[in-house]
Amino acid sequence: MRNKKWTAESGLYLAIFILALVLRLIRLGQNPLSEAEANLALRALSLARGETVAFGAQSAYVLLTGGLFYMFQSSAFLARLLPALFGSLLVGGPFLLREQLGKRAALLLALFLAIDPALLAASRQVDSLMITVASLLFTGIFVIKRQTVLSGVFLALAVLSGPDLWPGLFMLAAAVVMLRLRKKRIEADLELPGYEGIQGFDWKKTLAWFAACFVLTGTLVFLVPEGIGGAVSSLPAYFGGWARASAVSLQRISIALLAYEGLGLIFGVWGAIATGKHGNDVDRFLRNWALFAALLVVVYPSRQEIDLVWLMIPLLALTSRVVARWLVSKPEPRWIASLLMLGITVLFILTWLNLLSASIPMLSAMDLQLRYIRLAATVAVIALLVLLVGWGWSVSAAKSGFVWGLASILLLYTLSASWHASGMGPHPEAELWLTGSYTRDADLIEKTVGDLSAQYTGERTRGEVTVLGVQSYALEWLLRDVGEASFVDTLPVDAQPALVITPSQQELGLTASYSGQDFILQQSPAWSLLLRPEWMGWVNFREVVLQENSIVLWARSDLFPMGIAAPAVEIQE
Repeated sequence: MRNKKWTAESGLYLAIFILALVLRLIRLGQNPLSEAEANLALRALSLARGETVAFGAQSAYVLLTGGLFYMFQSSAFLARLLPALFGSLLVGGPFLLREQLGKRAALLLALFLAIDPALLAASRQVDSLMITVASLLFTGIFVIKRQTVLSGVFLALAVLSGPDLWPGLFMLAAAVVMLRLRKKRIEADLELPGYEGIQGFDWKKTLAWFAACFVLTGTLVFLVPEGIGGAVSSLPAYFGGWARASAVSLQRISIALLAYEGLGLIFGVWGAIATGKHGNDVDRFLRNWALFAALLVVVYPSRQEIDLVWLMIPLLALTSRVVARWLVSKPEPRWIASLLMLGITVLFILTWLNLLSASIPMLSAMDLQLRYIRLAATVAVIALLVLLVGWGWSVSAAKSGFVWGLASILLLYTLSASWHASGMGPHPEAELWLTGSYTRDADLIEKTVGDLSAQYTGERTRGEVTVLGVQSYALEWLLRDVGEASFVDTLPVDAQPALVITPSQQELGLTASYSGQDFILQQSPAWSLLLRPEWMGWVNFREVVLQENSIVLWARSDLFPMGIAAPAVEIQE
């Protein structure tokens, strides 16, 4: 038996995996579930409670998270745990593809996958996207590695995960077909290191493991037979998206790329263009994948910003190969290239600080013009430095110093963008990656309902809450542990429920005496109202006009001491 030694490379991969895990798990349950997240989490909760479940197309998430809710207490953290774990697992893909990607490029790709804003945002939301992405990619990786068991297991998870499987299959299959057509045209074989082709691959064993895992997972070990139907509904759910127009414009998609994905966008496009000159079949496959992913984002009517995950993976892979080539370059003299890199990094930071000040709304037109002049001067200084180094020392030192400096500053910017994309920034409601509206006063609503319930029942979870005319999955999730929570459209005028929640613009209209307090339930950015200068304010400070949906929590007056309603408390922003 061969003894596998622990190497420094293995230690680096482990450190990157821990980094990915920490970034995805830290404060995972801090932000309340959005409307879209709560819809899916409530299905898993219904399964855990033994109620009738509408599985929808994302049966893998509902089944597995339902199992977690059954074993542990339901929470926002547990609701988001599976996407976070699969998103962390994704960084192990480059480790398995070191022979195909190159050792340095694979290590860099693992790091880029760990910190990428789009991947991080998708991993911290209740959705099956990251389950689909990781399962589908590992299926392909284990086919390449000729691992029949694991390829079958991950294929089953991919099929059960939901409608995101189909665009992923299309773009990957199209990329392979396009590559094979090129090889057939020039009468050459595929040049993939370590790839022996699919001849001789034991597909029967893979399909057997697929079938077993598909049935066991899809029925939760035969406990929920109807769960397997989600795999059938995923294809109609995806094609149904072609008939629904999305509110997400191509402008927003472009802004998401520019505002969050500078590293992958700049170096990834560079790598795709350079593929025509000196790329191999790995580069060509990644380029084809990126092209088809971009095409789907553009033409799919129900597009969302989070769909850029499919585009960023090949772009980051191309980025890693470009950066790896420049890291091993040997400019002469090397210390000049390093000094140039440092100078460019400092100047870029000063440029960004200048941009921050340029987006302050109280600046006069003259001050704004001066700041843009300084920005142009900074860019000119950087260009002059590169030219002087190339003229005074060597062109290789100038090129390497510039590329190293650009990569360093984009890496720093990516870390900052990732922090915002994760929802841990000061304005999580203003992030482009958020699916559904942001639930604003979730903690206040939960606390107030719990306090009032404890006041008249002695326990925080034994209260009676009637929700009148409010259709909200997020609110239903917040009230999931309340003893008697009912959602109705009308109430008799003589009804006397202890607590009532209504829309802010609706009168209660009951004969009993009530006291009410308003709360902001939902917030969503009015992206269509932003003009070009205002987008700069959003990029720097996440300043955006918010559309709000408020509710009123009414408490029957006799619940208070002496039957006198306590005065409403103003919500502090």
